[in-house]
Parts: sequence; structure tokens; C-alpha cells
Amino acid sequence: MSDAKDTTFEALLKTNVSDKVKVKGKGKQAQSYLSWTFAWEKIKTVYPDANYKVLNNADGMPYFTDDFGVMIKTEVTIKDETLSMWLPVLDGANKANIKPVCRYSPI
Repeated sequence: MSDAKDTTFEALLKTNVSDKVKVKGKGKQAQSYLSWTFAWEKIKTVYPDANYKVLNNADGMPYFTDDFGVMIKTEVTIKDETLSMWLPVLDGANKANIKPVCRYSPI
């Protein structure tokens, strides 16, 4: 599937996944996505030695929080190249879980 001179990106770019793209929502709110399970299967098919990990915070928990919300930090390694990414924790409407800026309490 991949030529020795291809970069990792070029090799994966050649993989046709159009029949596995899913859509969530309707109209302007519609979002196209590829399931992680399917994407990971394709990566492991091309690069069997690839791996990923979710990094833990100082308390050993697999998420990070600050005044703005909750994030997960991940790393994917393919052919000795490691890329990290911060991913927001999303709710059922695909909105980032953000800590409220202010609170309301009735008097």
C-alpha cells in the first residue's frame, strides 16, 4: 500500500475511507467524521508497529483541567515519529465541556 519513499502522511492519504465517513447532525450543524476504531484499523494495516497512548496528569488521571475546560492529551507514534494532540472532552452535542464563566444562584 505504501512505497518506501512515501512519507507516513502520503501513504495514509492514499487510503480511501470515503465509504466509512459518518455524519452527525443535520444542516449547518452537520459534522463529518471517521470513527477512531476504523481509522486505527487502517493505520495498523499499513503500519503494524504504530502505537498510541493517552497521557495522564500529575494525579494519574487521563485528563487535564483548567479554568476553561477538560482536555485529553494523546500521542500517536508511527515509524519513530511521535505527534501529540490535545483533544477537548465533548458532550453529546459535540460541544466542548467548558467550565462556566459565572454561576447564577437565585436570591
